[in-house]
Amino acid sequence: HEPGVLSVADSYCLDHVASPDVHPDADQRMVRMYYHGVSEAGPQVSRVALSPDGVTFRARDEVLGNSYFRVFRWDSWHYALGMPGVFYRSRDGLSGFEVGPTLFTPDMRHSAVWVQRDMLHVFYSDVGDSPERILHATIDLTADWTDWEVSPPATVLEPELEYEGADLPLEPSV
Repeated sequence: HEPGVLSVADSYCLDHVASPDVHPDADQRMVRMYYHGVSEAGPQVSRVALSPDGVTFRARDEVLGNSYFRVFRWDSWHYALGMPGVFYRSRDGLSGFEVGPTLFTPDMRHSAVWVQRDMLHVFYSDVGDSPERILHATIDLTADWTDWEVSPPATVLEPELEYEGADLPLEPSV
């Protein structure tokens, strides 16, 4: 779609808009897009943009948290997992995200989340892995969020075939 759905100039970010996490909001008849970019203060941060049609988004200027926000709903809260493994929560998912526990190592990056019944599945990679791989861990959501515990990770995917890079020298990912 040209010219894109959210320009950097309209994003409250300085140089890029990246890692969209898109959620339809049927009640409000809007689409939410969480994204990150470099802020005026320097670090990459997450914000949200809203769209009535999924094509034209209007960014909100509030910084919600760290980069790579991955948002999910659970028990009347909107939770987010930001890099590196920091959890946040908000009542409306648009503002006022409070910082909660950090359940992953400082090496965690590029996550995806999936809620299945009372369990949060987290798929992610760790900087420095050799070879880089996709890991999976779970969190039982029935406890208070400040008491959540993450399971030991299991490898889901790593290079096995030549075209995936299995024949390349092993070097820590950066």
